[in-house]
Amino acid sequence: MALQIALLARQHDRKQFDCGESSLNEWLQRMALQQQEKNFARTRVIVEDQEPKRVLGYYALLPAQVDTTHFPPGRKFPRRLPCLLLGRLAVDRIVQGRRIGELLLVDAIERTRRSIAEIGGAGLYADALNERAAAFYVRYGFRPLLDDPKRLFTEVRFVLRKRQVVLEKVHGRGAMKRPSRGEAIVTRLRHVARRATRSTMTTDELMALTRGD
Repeated sequence: MALQIALLARQHDRKQFDCGESSLNEWLQRMALQQQEKNFARTRVIVEDQEPKRVLGYYALLPAQVDTTHFPPGRKFPRRLPCLLLGRLAVDRIVQGRRIGELLLVDAIERTRRSIAEIGGAGLYADALNERAAAFYVRYGFRPLLDDPKRLFTEVRFVLRKRQVVLEKVHGRGAMKRPSRGEAIVTRLRHVARRATRSTMTTDELMALTRGD
């Protein structure tokens, strides 16, 4: 299966999409294109090149401000922090378990990186639907806010670091000098994002990349 990520358009079949969460299904079917046409958000979908109208997954990005009152201790931030919001991310039932969500996330992170490099900002904020979704974001370097662990944030400096080799600490093959966990995750995500934006990508290639093979 060769995959492509594209901006949501009217030709995409949104009615068949079913991720198992009615609120995420309905947002794609009823609100996503409307929000995009009003320039409030951008929704990108992942499709298979043999069936380019069938939506297998999607995510939505929009500009936002985050209240930093409940940020974890550490770096000092202003009270209101400009960022991009990962408003929705969902994968159709038929391809769940095939790392499509990771592919969508790395694409969102890479677009955030490019956007902030051009216009400024602090990072990427995610509002997870549930604890399982929050754990997914934590695995890729997001930090939960103190007042609500389903609200998470990752700084742009985290995703702007120079490329480094993904080494042993993450993939358990260890002998070389090990990067920090954050550096290794970012390197892996950026590598997947670059490959993902190619015109085609097979499921096996995607799974190998997200594992770090």
